[in-house]
Parts: sequence; structure tokens; C-alpha cells
Amino acid sequence: MYDKISEWLSLHPLFSGGFISFLLAVLRLFRERRSFPAALFEGAICALLTVGLFSGVQYLFPNMQTDTCVAFGAMIGYLGTDYVKLVLQGLIPTRKDKELTDVAKHTSDSEGD
Repeated sequence: MYDKISEWLSLHPLFSGGFISFLLAVLRLFRERRSFPAALFEGAICALLTVGLFSGVQYLFPNMQTDTCVAFGAMIGYLGTDYVKLVLQGLIPTRKDKELTDVAKHTSDSEGD
């Protein structure tokens, strides 16, 4: 039975990466003595982040093998969503000097041209 499960997981590395991410996140939150629902939600978010981010990374680097998704999932599951969020916010430039009203005004002015 374990041979069939192992074979199936080796054929579906994205699922394997999501599963390892889920498992590590749940165990990490149990170690931190968080509640069971919080651990499940963190695990689910980490699993979805793993699949989504790995798909994006694989789009940027098409030669990357799908087997590396397990390592990617382990990293995300161990670090957690808060850390991943901080890293992603650091990578994405933000425009703090403009307010939303300035952007909306600029958009409405350009539509009139």
C-alpha cells in the first residue's frame, strides 16, 4: 500500500509540495501551542501558497524541475505565511507618495483626452 502511495506522490510533485507544506505548518503551530483551527488554516494557506508560488516561479524559470516543489513547500511550511508575506511585500514596489484619489483623478483626466 505504501508503495502505491509513494509512487502516486512521485507522479504528482505539486501535491507532494503542498502536502509537506501543510504538514510542516500544522506541526510548527502545534509546537507554538496555537489552536487546532488556526493550525489547519495556516496549513491550508501554506499549501495553496506553495502550489501558487511554485507555479509562478516555474513560469519564470521553465527549466526548473517539478520535483523541487517539495523543497519549496517545506520552506514555505516552515517559514509560515507571515514571513512569506513580508518577503513578497519587500519584492513588490509600492507607491506610498500617491494617494488613491490622485490615481483616480489621473485616470479620469486621461479618459477625457
